[in-house]
Amino acid sequence: MTAKTHGPVLVAGNSYYLPAMSNTGLFKGYVIDPGSSGYNDVGRDNIHSVLLTHGHNDHFRHAHEFRERGARVIASRDDALLVRNPEVNLRGLFSWARPPMEMITPYFQGDACEVDMYIEDWLDSSIRAVWLPGHTLGEYGFITEDGVLYSADSLYSKELWAKYKLPYSIDPDLCRESLRKIKTLDFDFVVPGHGVPLNRDEALKAADFHLGE
Repeated sequence: MTAKTHGPVLVAGNSYYLPAMSNTGLFKGYVIDPGSSGYNDVGRDNIHSVLLTHGHNDHFRHAHEFRERGARVIASRDDALLVRNPEVNLRGLFSWARPPMEMITPYFQGDACEVDMYIEDWLDSSIRAVWLPGHTLGEYGFITEDGVLYSADSLYSKELWAKYKLPYSIDPDLCRESLRKIKTLDFDFVVPGHGVPLNRDEALKAADFHLGE
């Protein structure tokens, strides 16, 4: 399933995002979290790498489309299993039983995809990875040379908190540590996994709000 997007939106420099149910980032030849945006939505033929912040289907559902066209898929060691076998996510929520299709939301419907490289072994001077565990054990954010942090599900806006009173996390204490880490990072804008981009002041306030909940 692909949610309709409205084309790439400039954040700063070469850092863009595609607004969708789950936002997709674009930076030079990278696509970040193509969960709700497929190859045709991105509209670029220069994608050489797919960066996955974490192993939830709504963030990697269309990664295989880019890999089939020659791009490498990069994910963390801890979350690679979830990308290679999405059913692990689904069954984990139901004590390893297989639920009926009526109970499976689009967030848990995705295509398995091979992971070609681990984030821990990847390096690019123009975009760097920051470990932000809590939502999953292997979640990472990515900061571009333009000062844009693609934060995935490590940071929620107040609006999302109003809609979802208890955001999902594997380890709430790790979530808090990651929020504190975000506050120390050097960035000008945040593109969260869900919702609209935030400037630095808005992001810091969102982190404080989250820490206070």
